[in-house]
Amino acid sequence: MRRPHAQKRWAALALAAACLLPTAPILAGSAAADPGTLSAPASSASQSQSQSPETLTLAKAIEIALASNHDLAMLRIDMDTADTNGRLVRAQVKEIDGDDIESVDAAKQKYYNEAQIEATKKINQLSLKAAESAAKLEVQKRYYACINAQKEVELQEQSLQRAETNLSMVKAKLEAGAAAKTDVTQAEVSVQNAKASLESAQNGLKAAWLNLNHYLGVDLTKSWKLEDSTQLLKPDITSLEQALDLALKQRYEIQQSQEEEKLAELTVELYSKYSILSSYQGKIARNQLEKAKANVEETKRGIMVEVMQAFDNLQSSKTNMETYEKAKELAAENYRAMKIRYENGLATSYEVVEVEEAYTKSENQYNEAVKNYNIAVLTLQNAVGE
Repeated sequence: MRRPHAQKRWAALALAAACLLPTAPILAGSAAADPGTLSAPASSASQSQSQSPETLTLAKAIEIALASNHDLAMLRIDMDTADTNGRLVRAQVKEIDGDDIESVDAAKQKYYNEAQIEATKKINQLSLKAAESAAKLEVQKRYYACINAQKEVELQEQSLQRAETNLSMVKAKLEAGAAAKTDVTQAEVSVQNAKASLESAQNGLKAAWLNLNHYLGVDLTKSWKLEDSTQLLKPDITSLEQALDLALKQRYEIQQSQEEEKLAELTVELYSKYSILSSYQGKIARNQLEKAKANVEETKRGIMVEVMQAFDNLQSSKTNMETYEKAKELAAENYRAMKIRYENGLATSYEVVEVEEAYTKSENQYNEAVKNYNIAVLTLQNAVGE
């Protein structure tokens, strides 16, 4: 004799519907606008004098961020809650005998919920991995921004030294009667401009430190000694075809949409077995399956666009970097030649200042291009799901 199941049991099993987590975890946004400082606060000046800044490698920065990121912590808590709900539902589902099922609703409570629990567990794990990858990419961007800002300060210091050297040279020529007062004035203006550029670079470095510390979840005024990392990253991906193939296999969004398609297929099967597909609810189930299939294809297309853009950006960044590197070499040679011409009375101080400024600009452009290239490599790796 078949035994009826109370309606409240079916309602209790609906807990599984709450197991799925948000499809696009939101990671921490930009840091506050007010810049931090490069060294310890004035109140701890004595301590900062006795202790050198702690070394921060990129790997250590990633480790700190993954451990302290608020959104990742919330996601892990949600996953634990989903697992607990899943165990509760699974225990209740076991009490349902398949021979007692006579309706689609009852079948969905047993078979659909079981399938949803497994799909939820898989999707949540993929979601966490994707969120960790996104957090890792953000840390890498901010870390390289700090390195870039440090290099910018160094370049502006070198530019100031060149401007001061040029000023001394012009003053010496003025005393020897080989230069005009206007030449000295022009050289002095160049020194002041270099000082202003250095101040701007130092402020940029402070802001970069602040953004990094904010994302790491540490003291906003904490000082770090970053690993000197000006070397170029080598991408593991060498072709667009390889990138697309990896993305279609690894991106969690595609796997999630495929799991949703499987659940829609199961619903249709249950209506086919325990009801009739021509019914109103059966038609809705078939429509949902068509939507799920379309979503899979649309998700793939969207990710393919993202990967293609990331790959093209990497190629463009590489070309720009190589171009600016050559321009920097030419500017350096032009500056050296112009100094010799000036020392021999074949060029004006204005020409020296103009060429020096062009040299500084080319150094800054190359420094920025190196940062952009490294970030482009990391962005492509993230786009393929690595």
